[in-house]
Amino acid sequence: GEIGESASWEKEATECSGPAIPVTAPTLPLWSGIGCPKVYAVGTDYDGGDVVSVNDHVYQCAAEPSNLWCGMTGYEPGNSQHWKSAWEKIGSCSGMLEPTESPSFEVLSNEGGCPTEYEYGGVYNAEDKVNVRGFIYQCKSWPQSLHCSQAGFEPGLDSVTEYWKQAWVLVARCSRMITPTLSPNFNSLQYLGRCPQEYISSGTYTMYEAGDLVTIIVSSNPIRSTIYECRAFPFDGYCRQGAFHPTGPYGH
Repeated sequence: GEIGESASWEKEATECSGPAIPVTAPTLPLWSGIGCPKVYAVGTDYDGGDVVSVNDHVYQCAAEPSNLWCGMTGYEPGNSQHWKSAWEKIGSCSGMLEPTESPSFEVLSNEGGCPTEYEYGGVYNAEDKVNVRGFIYQCKSWPQSLHCSQAGFEPGLDSVTEYWKQAWVLVARCSRMITPTLSPNFNSLQYLGRCPQEYISSGTYTMYEAGDLVTIIVSSNPIRSTIYECRAFPFDGYCRQGAFHPTGPYGH
């Protein structure tokens, strides 16, 4: 017993009386600025060195490239799992920081024609533009672009949360659909007679391989069908995904 105790504890006194005196938590010194900086907001793009306040504590965003995480969920300063990877606590504050100049609001330009309307569950890459109720949103660059196709990050000023700001940027407004600059071309298709099996979509994952033929019904009166062939590697992997339906925007 004494060997184990001596390895981890040291006896300070043989007796004591009365309740223990509570230890006051250390108080952070005031930071070098005046008042409290702007309150942290998830989904905001923070640059390295930006300062925010959370419950009268001041945090500074890390330098590049770690600043990319400063506005993301899970990196909120002070109380999230990974906040120390993006933020540094630099002091405390009291009072609000008074603005040094009148706030300015950016006026969105009118781009005229609208891009394709945002599609829930669609596949989007960096720099892609979509239309949501007459506003144009652009998918951010990597790694934020990874969220552009995920549920919960749908762009829109009327979204329940502001998580969309982690993936999208509001760039302009529009008033009508973009008209094609050239007349669409249609290649003459060979008539193969008997149709292969009709395309089956499970909505998520269907087993198709390179060279597989499927039928898509394009007209019911008269009945006409079009045959599609799954492309060779590496594109055949998309044939198994519901988002790449042969007649969809990403299927060909």
